[in-house]
Amino acid sequence: MNLKREWDNLFISLFLYIFVSELRNKLLTKKTYKIMTLTIDYIRGSFIKYNVLYFNNLLKMPNFKITHSKRRLGTLSIKRRANFAFGGYIKEHTISVSDYYDRTEKQYDNTIIHEMIHLYISQNDIIDNGSHGRRFKAECARINKYGWELSRCTDTSGWKLSEYAQKKQNIKKAKASYNVIIYKESGNSQFIFRVSKPNVKMYMDYLRNSCNFECKHFITNDSNFESLPNCTKRIRGRRIYYNDTNNIYSKYMI
Repeated sequence: MNLKREWDNLFISLFLYIFVSELRNKLLTKKTYKIMTLTIDYIRGSFIKYNVLYFNNLLKMPNFKITHSKRRLGTLSIKRRANFAFGGYIKEHTISVSDYYDRTEKQYDNTIIHEMIHLYISQNDIIDNGSHGRRFKAECARINKYGWELSRCTDTSGWKLSEYAQKKQNIKKAKASYNVIIYKESGNSQFIFRVSKPNVKMYMDYLRNSCNFECKHFITNDSNFESLPNCTKRIRGRRIYYNDTNNIYSKYMI
C-alpha cells in the first residue's frame, strides 16, 4: 500500500515538473509583439536578418521605401537601366512597405519577407507562372514552416488605421463635397442618392427627359450624406420622406 502511494506521489511530482518546465520554456521564449513605428532602418535590419535566415545571404541589397498605400501593404518595383559598359541592362530593385495601418513587428516582417521572395525570384531570373505563381507559393510554404503567415494577399479588415492615415482621412472628409440628387416618382414617392460631379448632368437629363420625374440637385460637404448610395451605372435611390425633403430644400435653398 505504501509502495503504491510512493509511486503515485513520484508520478505526480514528475508530471508537475514536466508541466512547469514546459510552461517556463514557453514563457521565456514567447515573443510579444507591439504596435511599432516603421522606419527605413527597421526595414533594412529585417532584410539583413531574414536574408541570412531564409536565403543563405544571397540576396543583393535593394533600395527601401515607406509608402502610405491602403491597398498594397508591400511592393517590389523593378527598374531596368542600360548597362553601357557590358551591354544589356541592370535591374534596380526597391522594396516598399506601407505604414497605412497600425501593425506589429511580426506583421511588418511578414510583408518584408513576402517582398524578399519576389526579390529572390527576380534576382535569380526564375520563371514563374504568375506574380504569385507556383514558385512563389513554394517559397512561402518553405518559410511558413518557421511560423510565418506568407500568402498571396493579406486580409486587412478590422485593422486599425495608423495616426497618419487617420489624419489623412479626416482631412479628406473635411474637404469632401457630395453631389446629391432628389427625385420624385409619378406616385409621389421621393428618393435621394449621390453621384460624381461629371455624372450630374447625365442623371438629371435622364430623370427629367426619359422618366418625366421631378428632380433637384445640390452640393454639400455634410458628411451625413456620405452614407447615401453612390450611383455610377444605375439609379439606386434611398427613399426619403416629405418632412426630410422640406428640411433639405429650406437648408440648401433649392
